[in-house]
Amino acid sequence: MLPILRSSSFVALLTIVGCATSGTWREVETPHFVLRTDLSPSDALHAGTALEETRDALVSAAWPNFPFPQQEQTVVFVLSNGIEFERYFGRLVDGIFFHSSPPTVFLYGSASRWELRRTAHQPTNSTLRHEMAHELAAKVYSTQPRWFAEGLAQFLDAVHYSDDGKSVVLGGVNASAYADYRAVRRISVRDTLAWSQGVASLAQTDAVGLYGTSWFLFHWFYNTQPDPFGRYQDELARGGPMAAFEKAFPKFDADKADRDLYEYMRYGQFTDLLMPLIQPEWSEKSFSAHELNLEEVGVVRKTLEQAGKAHQKKGKKEEARIAELLGLDHCARRD
Repeated sequence: MLPILRSSSFVALLTIVGCATSGTWREVETPHFVLRTDLSPSDALHAGTALEETRDALVSAAWPNFPFPQQEQTVVFVLSNGIEFERYFGRLVDGIFFHSSPPTVFLYGSASRWELRRTAHQPTNSTLRHEMAHELAAKVYSTQPRWFAEGLAQFLDAVHYSDDGKSVVLGGVNASAYADYRAVRRISVRDTLAWSQGVASLAQTDAVGLYGTSWFLFHWFYNTQPDPFGRYQDELARGGPMAAFEKAFPKFDADKADRDLYEYMRYGQFTDLLMPLIQPEWSEKSFSAHELNLEEVGVVRKTLEQAGKAHQKKGKKEEARIAELLGLDHCARRD
């Protein structure tokens, strides 16, 4: 375990200047992440480990043989205090992921809130896992239709460890997406395949229905038509989503698929698949950690303020302007 010394003089200085903070801020750098947090030293190290483990689990589940290119590290801000997180991002948000350069995530609480569960019972939904799936998928598929991208992210959100911890379980039920599909029945398969609008431009019920149907459609393809669905993904990796679908499903009947999907929801057998965990290419010994100085904490606070404004502003132009100040070009979230 890496020693992270706590500086009493640093804490005293923060108290003197009246900087609102839950404790000492520190940075933990791992091979794929730069974590900035006011969690305790042990919780910060656990969070860094959980980030790398989550990435390993998603790669193991979906793309164990894909040669991911060396990429820039994702920056992750984790506030220890949920009330403070709420002050920046509002009451209804568990986490925010900005697809940017570098990609940037905002979360709160210890890793036990958002890390991958080591049990099949009630696996947690996670903004981190959902958006990390989007980030990894973008490296694999040159183009992705909206239904596939969101269906895949929700599909991987339900990944969990096997009981022995040596594999990950793929194909589980995403309880939130399942409920969304049942709640909004007016969204058809045809609507879902044609989905191209951003969430902000949709009515809330339409967005809910599109997310739910995207997950069910992805799950249905995965379980009932694995060979053509595999061909479809191979074609997507080469580019051309329309041509890919026509090649993989030349006789696809969207109206019949609506009926089949509903029957699958009622009677389908959801098959789990065990995928062996890839051997991690990192260890805690490769992590580096240090406390942030007063100036660095100020930068963290400014970043949090600007990210909060970018999230909460309704006007797209204002959101884009604030995001540009952050160096962030897109805020991906599920409203």
